[in-house]
Amino acid sequence: MGLLVYLLIFWTLSYLYHEFLCGKHKKLLRKVKHLRNHLRDRIRLDSDILFEKNLAVLTECHAEAVTLFEEKAEISAIEKFLKGADRKIAKVYPKTASTTPREIIEMLIVVFGIVMGVRALFLQPFKIPTGSMQPTLFGIHFEDEETIEKKNAVAAFFDWVNYSSRNVDIVAKSSGGFVDLEDASTKIGPIAVSEKTKVGIGNDSYIFPGTQDQVFRRIFHFSSSQDLTNFYVKEGDVIARGKLYTGDHIMVDRISYNFVNPQRGDTMVFRTDGLTYPNGTPLGGLHYIKRMVGLPGDTLKIVDTKLYVKNADHAEFTLVDGNFEKGFERMYTGKGGYHGYTYGPHLLTGPDDTVTLKEDEYFAMGDNSRNSADSRYWGIVPRKKIIGRAFCVWWPFSRRWGPVDRVEPLDVPTPAEHMDIQE
Repeated sequence: MGLLVYLLIFWTLSYLYHEFLCGKHKKLLRKVKHLRNHLRDRIRLDSDILFEKNLAVLTECHAEAVTLFEEKAEISAIEKFLKGADRKIAKVYPKTASTTPREIIEMLIVVFGIVMGVRALFLQPFKIPTGSMQPTLFGIHFEDEETIEKKNAVAAFFDWVNYSSRNVDIVAKSSGGFVDLEDASTKIGPIAVSEKTKVGIGNDSYIFPGTQDQVFRRIFHFSSSQDLTNFYVKEGDVIARGKLYTGDHIMVDRISYNFVNPQRGDTMVFRTDGLTYPNGTPLGGLHYIKRMVGLPGDTLKIVDTKLYVKNADHAEFTLVDGNFEKGFERMYTGKGGYHGYTYGPHLLTGPDDTVTLKEDEYFAMGDNSRNSADSRYWGIVPRKKIIGRAFCVWWPFSRRWGPVDRVEPLDVPTPAEHMDIQE
């Protein structure tokens, strides 16, 4: 997305320069250059179907365009040539009727069909909503800061383009508790071009960047507005100060798993419809993203934050680490946010608890094991639910941009974390 924005800005600036800022002589030379290239292509492509007379006309015009451009001819000579060339070329290629609205609609339908076909069969974009895969992939998160650097609108825009971050600096105007909230997004028709949430606190209201879910879960550290009933601030208290990040946007390979089975260590996306917690509560969200840690036929267990597997290839429990599978080489480093695996409340509840997977059953866990609601909480993932493998982060342009799992962990100790279970 950021790359597209940069390309759009570059194209706009280039267009404005050539149309309004450069001199008349440069504009005319640019037209001659384009005509020269166009004639060259037409001669090469149509030389076998044009009459000799028409081919000679195009060749003559092309040669004259080459001479005028190379010699940077005077304005009068260029204008005379362009008028004459237009008349000659019009005789070779008579003008046809302009494109009709029907043809435009048909073209848009075809383009839409191609895009949807690619999305359904090959590549599908997804947005990481939570931090369950941190630090491999980051979801929507808020980073507290003591001070916020004031930036103008242009700098703030490029921060968002590059890093998907927006500054938040909100101080309570008066004392009070949570009152209500409403969507305050800037919209063009039904499309929100700038997502904002208006939160009423006491007698005042505040505008927060982001959706209601982002505001509650990443700024207030609550999961819903109902949790804010006990929220109270005093006048002058900092409600939120820091940066709100909208999460990594990834592309998912939907085609590979049609030919090969999922592999241990893959970062996979799967559907959650029909999956429930032991008490029957459905999983939240339409899709989850986790790491594939268990395959059909595996028996798994966790001992001292380390994952072990036993299967047809390993008669005894074997440590699943970087030597076993590359995708796990960073999990036990204790650096950059990686801290191994913790026991679950439903499966793998202790060092003696094991899970054996049947045919077409897979076990999924988040890299941020302390804060991930995964197979330890609700059970196995059926093969038919798996959509595909996450293979690249396409936005934002953070250190994680590019193929998934390519970035080494930061060389800093992993801090102790509180339990805040995320999807």
